[in-house]
Amino acid sequence: MILYLCSNQNINLFDFVEKECGIPIKKMSGLFRLKQFVIHDVRNLSQFDFFLIDLKALKDAESEIVEAATAFSAMYNARIILFAEGLDGSSLLISKLIDLGFYNIITSSDYEDIKEEMLECIGPDGKDMRSAIRSKYFSQEEIRQKDKADFAFLCRDVKIAVVGAAHKVGTTTTAFNLVNFLVNSGADAAYVEANTNGHLSTLPTYYKEMIVSETHVEYNGVKYYFRGHFPEENNFIVIDFGTFAQCSMKTLKQCELLILCGTTKPYEFAFVRAALAELCDMPLFLLLSYTPKKVQSEICNMLKNKNVQLYFTGYSPDLFDGKANAAIYAEIVKEYTHVKAIE
Repeated sequence: MILYLCSNQNINLFDFVEKECGIPIKKMSGLFRLKQFVIHDVRNLSQFDFFLIDLKALKDAESEIVEAATAFSAMYNARIILFAEGLDGSSLLISKLIDLGFYNIITSSDYEDIKEEMLECIGPDGKDMRSAIRSKYFSQEEIRQKDKADFAFLCRDVKIAVVGAAHKVGTTTTAFNLVNFLVNSGADAAYVEANTNGHLSTLPTYYKEMIVSETHVEYNGVKYYFRGHFPEENNFIVIDFGTFAQCSMKTLKQCELLILCGTTKPYEFAFVRAALAELCDMPLFLLLSYTPKKVQSEICNMLKNKNVQLYFTGYSPDLFDGKANAAIYAEIVKEYTHVKAIE
């Protein structure tokens, strides 16, 4: 059963679901504050399998929509589906929701495309991460053409350097998450430990399913290479250099992409500043974690004239979570995403 929070103009838009799929829809139309609705007004949602939300029916700010969706997911098992007609990859709301694992987002404007996306959202597993990210950047027609054309990563051995401004800023977690994102998105990718911390050798003790060899460990289809070893041909090689102090500028300049990880507490951000001063002539992606909302605008202003693309990452405690911060990783590698010619 679907609970549909809708604007008056879209009240009958999804009636085909009930007619064609036999799934009943309970409609509530008008204008709502989603945050208030979720926290105070919702009663006994155990009967609903899906919570369909028309963005045009909401009066909330984007941050409140994100908070409400997160709160709802924590309280109920119903799958959230957001109808965000016409929004594209420039939408901060869509990017933030995808980062948090909300993939069932409908962005099409054409009725047949809306219908196609909706049927995917209510399918057994709903949209996956790759589908959500592709919907963010491409129209349904473009996606259909890319599917016909074998949408893929066609680059070879693109080296992605992941460097920490200091210790304990999420460098290894970022590198692990990134390589899992790439593999989950259909790329051939591997991780390389290029620091002296030795974290990789400790993991098989805790993750019993890991397959250990002389050169690398393999877990859930992803290969992680020990220091001193390098994979054969891949689309991407994610290299974990540890802290900036541990690696040489010459080595970093041999990589096609550079990611600098840092945090924003005053005594920690000093390390970010120092690293940026050294890397001022190199384009890079700066990923800052644990950054309060009220600080983010200050950081943006501080770095607006720097040769850096800045992102604030979401919480990611799981080393192998390719979904965490997926939209950010998609931005980082988007220039290497290609489509084979249609025959």
